[in-house]
Amino acid sequence: MTQVVWVHSGGWLTQAAISYVGVHNAWSFAQAGAKSHLLMPARRADAPIEEGLRHHYGLDPHPQLDIHRITAERKWWHWHHPFYGQAFGYVEELRRRSVPPEPIVVLTREQRFLPYLARLARLPNTVALFEPHYFFVDQTWRGTDISLGDRRRGDLERRYLPLVHGLTCITGEQDRLYRQAMPALPTVSVPLGVKTLPATQQCTPDWRDRRALGYIGHLHGYKGIDALVGFDRQLREAGVRVELFGGSEAEIAAYRRQCGERGVSSLNWHPFVPPAQVFPALAETVSVGIVALEDTYYNRNLTCPVKALDFLALGLPVVASDLPSTRGVLGEAGIYYTPGRMDEMLAAVIKLLEDASAYDRACRAARSQARALDWVERARRILDFSEALMGDG
Repeated sequence: MTQVVWVHSGGWLTQAAISYVGVHNAWSFAQAGAKSHLLMPARRADAPIEEGLRHHYGLDPHPQLDIHRITAERKWWHWHHPFYGQAFGYVEELRRRSVPPEPIVVLTREQRFLPYLARLARLPNTVALFEPHYFFVDQTWRGTDISLGDRRRGDLERRYLPLVHGLTCITGEQDRLYRQAMPALPTVSVPLGVKTLPATQQCTPDWRDRRALGYIGHLHGYKGIDALVGFDRQLREAGVRVELFGGSEAEIAAYRRQCGERGVSSLNWHPFVPPAQVFPALAETVSVGIVALEDTYYNRNLTCPVKALDFLALGLPVVASDLPSTRGVLGEAGIYYTPGRMDEMLAAVIKLLEDASAYDRACRAARSQARALDWVERARRILDFSEALMGDG
C-alpha cells in the first residue's frame, strides 16, 4: 500500500482556509486507498483529533488517516521552524519501519521544508512532491515590492525544486509558469477539491426565492469586498442582499462602521465559523454564490478560489469575475462577468433569480462540476502522477 505524508505548517483547528485544504488533502488520500499521514504543529488548546475532524472540519475519522500534531517550540530568533526537522524525522522513521518497503509519497506546500524534501527525494521508493500556492521562483511580476521573507522563499524554490520529483500545481496558469521557469521538472495541474455534502445541504429550486448572494472567505478588498460595499444602492434597488461569512470580529466591526457611515444596508456580516458550520449556514440563507475577485496577477494566475469550490459543493449557481483561475475551477458551470463590472454581475444574478429554468440549469451544472472536482478524484490523480514518476525513476 502506498503511504502518503502531507507536511503542513498551518495549525490544527485554525481559521485559515489553507488548514482546511491541508486536512481535506490528507483525508482524501485515505479515501483513495492510501495510508495517509498528516503532520501539523500542535497547540496547547487543541481538541481531540476525532472531535476536531467532526465538529471543525466536518469529516468523519478514517482508519487509513493518521493525524500527528507535532510539538515543536519556536523561539523568537527562528526563521526556520523546528517543526520541519521533526517532520523530516517522522518520514525517515516511517521509511525504516516499512518492511517490506512500501512506496512513500511526501507532499508539502512549505518552502521551508524544501531542503528536507530534496533530501527525502534521494530515498529509494520515495516520491517528493511540492504543491506551490504561489510563484516565488521568479517574482519579477511583483516589481520591487518584495519582502525579505518572500525573497528567501524564492531562493529556496530556485535551489531545491530541481532536486524534487515534481510539482502539483493548483491552477493551469501556475503550471504553465513553472514549466516555463523549470522545463525539466515534471508538473501536473490539479485544482483543489470539492467537498461531498449530504443531499439536505444541496441547492433546491426554492433557494432562488431568498434573493441572496453568498460570500465566503477573508475580508480583503482584492477579493471583491470593497466592490460589493460600493454597489450597495444597486443591490438594494434590485432587492438583493449579500450574506458574508468570514473575517475576524475586528474586521467585521470596521466594515460595519464603514457601512453605517455610508448608509449601506444590503450586506449582512457573519464572523468566521468552522467549515463544518459554514455549509449549513449557507444552505439556510443564500441563492447564488459570488466570486468577485479583482483582476490582479495573483488572482488571474495563482489562486484556486476555495469559495468557488465550496459553492459547487452546495450545488449553488456561481457568478464569478472572468479570470483564468475562476474558469479553471468553475468551467462551464460558472456564470462570468468582466472583472470590476458590478453592473454585469448584478444582471447575471437577476437573470438567475427571475428565471426558474436558468436557475435550475445552473444548479445542475454546479453539481456536475462538483463531481468532476471531487477531493478523492484529485487524490487519485496525484497518486497516478506519483506512480508514473516512480516508474520513470
